[in-house]
Amino acid sequence: MLDLETGQVRYWCESDGDETESDDLDAEEVDAAPERYVPIDPPDSHEAFRWMERFADGMEDKQVQNALFRALDGRRPFRRFKDALADFPGRLEAWYAFEEECVYECMAEWAKSLPVKISDPPAWLVAKGQFL
Repeated sequence: MLDLETGQVRYWCESDGDETESDDLDAEEVDAAPERYVPIDPPDSHEAFRWMERFADGMEDKQVQNALFRALDGRRPFRRFKDALADFPGRLEAWYAFEEECVYECMAEWAKSLPVKISDPPAWLVAKGQFL
């Protein structure tokens, strides 16, 4: 959860009363001031799958492109995609860099949707021209 008052990211997992020691935010704090906290949700699997499709589509080497699309067209596409990338030197690292950019784009869009203005955005957000 993002604490809109302090700007801190605090870990909390909504559960059925079975809170773990790793939670640094408790239900009472959230219940006492729900408007203060904004959930931070990871991209869903459909979005992550679209990132893999975009990456595969951008491959100029047709052998790599075909292997990636075959990996995506079956069971366990996330695992098969990474396995396919491992067969081509340097491609797994390229994927991780591409995925990181996608995550940054997703975070930038999320930041724009917040009910507050970010007065001191992180350097990566400013450098990429993502934050206006």
